Amino acid sequence: MKNYIAAIAIISSVSTSAIANESFSFDEMNIRSSIGYTTMDYSNTDNKGFNLSVGTDINEYVGTSLRFSYSNGNKNLPSGDGDTTFKTETTTYQLGLMAELGKTFEFGDNQKIKPYIPVGVLVHRDFSQFAEHNHNSTDVLLTTGVGVMYEPVDRFFVSAEALVWSNNAHNDSNGIDQVNFNVGYRF
Repeated sequence: MKNYIAAIAIISSVSTSAIANESFSFDEMNIRSSIGYTTMDYSNTDNKGFNLSVGTDINEYVGTSLRFSYSNGNKNLPSGDGDTTFKTETTTYQLGLMAELGKTFEFGDNQKIKPYIPVGVLVHRDFSQFAEHNHNSTDVLLTTGVGVMYEPVDRFFVSAEALVWSNNAHNDSNGIDQVNFNVGYRF
């Protein structure tokens, strides 16, 4: 629990100090929204789905976003006797608050690229069904990773990121837990 409180405090302090150092009006807030594809390595299934995000770049170094993800996947797993298999299916929902720490570089004709480190908290809810058993759980996951946002023309952007969940008890690998590909627009 202390880790969650520390993560929220760090995100809040970074965001608050960045806002305090800037004076801007609503027109300058640089609101962005995006929709995209997500894949998660979770509970022996490779879940695939979509994600939605609304955020803002507070300055050229700090951005924040509120995110929602949905994914679903299934897999045939061997039973204990090794002769039969059973199907497992997992549906996941995520709601998260992320800070995106990086630097925006401008080049060419209004093109921008921002490599960043996403850091945040995800509330992760999963519904799993295997054989004749159901399992539901809710986890609060600390997450970090790497990402890049590219703006080829004014206001339109694409992004890609790989995330690692810090305390995922259901992951069957020790690598990347989630990959997101998004397209979006800045208002």
